[in-house]
Amino acid sequence: MLFALACVTPALEFQAYQMIQDKKVMGELVTWFGWVCLYKGLMAIFIGQFAQFANIFYVVALLMLQEKSYLTAAMSSLFALLSGLHTFSLAKMNVYNDDAGVIKLTFLHPSIGFYLWMASFLVLLALSIGLMVEHAKTKKGISQENNPPVKT
Repeated sequence: MLFALACVTPALEFQAYQMIQDKKVMGELVTWFGWVCLYKGLMAIFIGQFAQFANIFYVVALLMLQEKSYLTAAMSSLFALLSGLHTFSLAKMNVYNDDAGVIKLTFLHPSIGFYLWMASFLVLLALSIGLMVEHAKTKKGISQENNPPVKT
């Protein structure tokens, strides 16, 4: 649910600019919604931006949770959370807004969609850890029932 909300809310804010006669001319504010980040993120690898891998780790964590592999789900959701933080490296990168490379974007700040996106990873991590602990307690309880304490 959080991931879906992240896709339909504003995620990243940029300031557009272009160089005209060696002067930086500022343009409009550009807002990318989550779904824009989702499909443009596939090409972000070419500028050294790897936050898009968080979505892959998220899907793997969901699949592992379904398979009741809670440790793997927790690890994968942790990797999703950590790789999602790579978004902040956009502050030091030029993001091109057009095919000619004339209009560039400077990262200003994340918006609500980014925080919902990161919260979806955090909730999945907490759920995985909670289910892993519950499964361990249940397994421990079953093994104690099968092996009653020996009376001396």
